[in-house]
Amino acid sequence: MEVYECITTRRSCRAYKDMPIEREKLERVVESGRFAPSANDNQMARFIVLASKEALDEIAAVVRRAYAEMKEDDPKYASSQGVIEKSKDGSYVFHYDPSALVIVANKDGYSHAMADCACAIENMMIEANDLGLSSVWVNQLCAFERHPDVVGHLRKIGLADDEIVYGALSIGYAQVPNHDAPERKGNPVVYVE
Repeated sequence: MEVYECITTRRSCRAYKDMPIEREKLERVVESGRFAPSANDNQMARFIVLASKEALDEIAAVVRRAYAEMKEDDPKYASSQGVIEKSKDGSYVFHYDPSALVIVANKDGYSHAMADCACAIENMMIEANDLGLSSVWVNQLCAFERHPDVVGHLRKIGLADDEIVYGALSIGYAQVPNHDAPERKGNPVVYVE
């Protein structure tokens, strides 16, 4: 697929087939993230790849319990009320049951961490589309960067003591094919010539 077409046909996917991703495709997606630009070419982002149903279910359960602890009437969680309710009834799955979840972390407090991780995730989304896979960026792990149970689980699966999660990417085969691109209504452009 040509690069421009790959970028403009990529869509966020929140419903995946129960079907594993071929290892070579998954590795290629992750390598695309590893080759993303980083400040001063420091290459400090860390990638934790969860590609088993057991690992995906475990992390979903940890996040679900963390959301269920939140108070629904707390104004700072107003935008998460539906998530909190679904977590309390046990039905919330933050990563949408993909075939794989790539967690992208970097040094806690590093000034370029978010930018470096964002570049990596964008590269992986574009590569996934090129390989016939679908993806969606998920931020729920970032919301719990200091939650002891979430952090404890992340440390158990590979997050270093001096790192936090800056984003994650759910990847898999979409249940339904990508739809046509919506008309661009935002992102205005000003050319100064």
